[in-house]
Amino acid sequence: MKCLEKDRTRRYETANGLAADLKRHLDNEPVVARPASAAYKFQKAFRRNKLAYAAGATVVLAILAGLTLATVGFIRANVERKRAVAALAEAQQQRMLADDNFREARAAVEDLLQISDERLKDQAGLQPLRIELMKTAIERYEPFLAKPIPDPTPREELARLYARYGQLLLERTEVFDESVMAQFEKARKLQEQLLQEHPGDRSLRANLGWTCILEEWRPHTVPPLPEQVGRQAIEIFRSLVAQDPGDPFARDDLVWALWRITRYLGENEATTDVNESIAIGEQLVHEYPASAEFRRELANALFVKSQVLLTTNPTPQSAAQAMPFRIRGLELQEAILADMKSNRPETLLPERPKEDEARMVSTSPMWAEFDVALHCYFLANLSEVQGDWRHAAQMHDQAAPYYKDLVEHNPSVATFTKELVDVFNKRVAAA
Repeated sequence: MKCLEKDRTRRYETANGLAADLKRHLDNEPVVARPASAAYKFQKAFRRNKLAYAAGATVVLAILAGLTLATVGFIRANVERKRAVAALAEAQQQRMLADDNFREARAAVEDLLQISDERLKDQAGLQPLRIELMKTAIERYEPFLAKPIPDPTPREELARLYARYGQLLLERTEVFDESVMAQFEKARKLQEQLLQEHPGDRSLRANLGWTCILEEWRPHTVPPLPEQVGRQAIEIFRSLVAQDPGDPFARDDLVWALWRITRYLGENEATTDVNESIAIGEQLVHEYPASAEFRRELANALFVKSQVLLTTNPTPQSAAQAMPFRIRGLELQEAILADMKSNRPETLLPERPKEDEARMVSTSPMWAEFDVALHCYFLANLSEVQGDWRHAAQMHDQAAPYYKDLVEHNPSVATFTKELVDVFNKRVAAA
C-alpha cells in the first residue's frame, strides 16, 4: 500500500527503501510502512527473541505459580492458626475449669484440716475422728495429683498430710510399724522430689527435716534407720541456720534434731549434741521468754542432758548431777501449762508459718498437760535411783491426776494410757 500511495512523498523514495523494509520484515524488525505502535514493536521484539521471551515467561509463570501456592499456603496456615488459637483458648478454658475444681477441692480439704487441727485437737475422745478426717483429706488430694502439676504447693500439702497422718496413727497406737513408716516415707520421697525441682526453697527443706525427725521418733529397724534420718535432719537445719542465723524456727528445729538423735549416739557425741541443743534453746528463750514452743524444747533438751549424765548404769551420784536439769525442765513445763490455761496470747508467739510441718507437734493445753505429767514421772525416776522412795511416790502422785485426766478425755490416744499404766506401776513399786 505504501508503494501505491498517490502522494509521492508518502511512497518509498527508492527501490532500496522497499528492499530495506522487506529485509526489516524478514528480520522481524518494525517496518516504516506502518505506524510503530507499542504492541507492534513488542510483537516484533518477541519474534526476534522467542527463546528469551519464552524463558522469561517461564520464570514469570513460575513466580506466579509460587505466589499462588504461597497465597494458598498462607490462607491455609491462617485457617490452621485460627483453629490452633481456638483450640488453645478451649484448652485454657478447660485448664481454668480444672484449676477451679482443684481449688475448690483444696478449699474443702483445708476446711477439714482446719476443723481437725483447731477444733478437734484437744477435744475429748475425738482422735479417731481426726484420723478419719486426715485419711479422707488424703483420698481427696491424691486423684488431683495423679497428673503432673507445675505448681508445687499441692504436692507440698500432700507431703505434710502424709506426715501428719503417720504421726496421728503413732499417737493412737504407740506402734511404730511399717504402716506408720509408709506414711513418713511417702512424705519424704515427695519432698525430696520437690527439692530437686526447687533446691533453694527453705520451707521445703525445713519440712523434709521434720519428716526425718518423725521417722526417727521411735526406735525401729525398718530402713532408713533412726540415726541416718536423724543426721539428715541435723544437716538440713544446720544449713538453714547458717543461711539465716536470725530465723528462730530454724534454730528451734535444730534444737529438736540435736536432742532427739542422742539416743543413738555414744556418750561423748551425745554430750556434745545435747550441750549445743541447750545453748541454742537458752538463747531462744532469752529472746522470746513467753514462747511456749521454745521453752518446751529447752525443757526437753534439759531432760536429755540428764539422761546423758545418767548413762546406761545410773548411780545415786549421777542422779544427783542430773536432778537440777530435770527440776528446771519441770518448772518450764508447769509455767507453760499455766500460761496456756490462762490463754496468754504471747505464749503462742512467734507463730510458725502455716505451711510449716513442725506445726503438727506444736504445743497445746492437752500436750502441755502431758508434758508436765511426763516431767513429774522423770523426776520420780531420779528419786528411785537415789533410793528416795517417798519423794518418788510424791512425784508419781503428782503425775497421775494429769494422766488420768488425759485418758478420761482422750481414751483413744494410746500414749496417754501407756503412760498412766507406767505411773500406776511405778507408784506401786514406790509404795
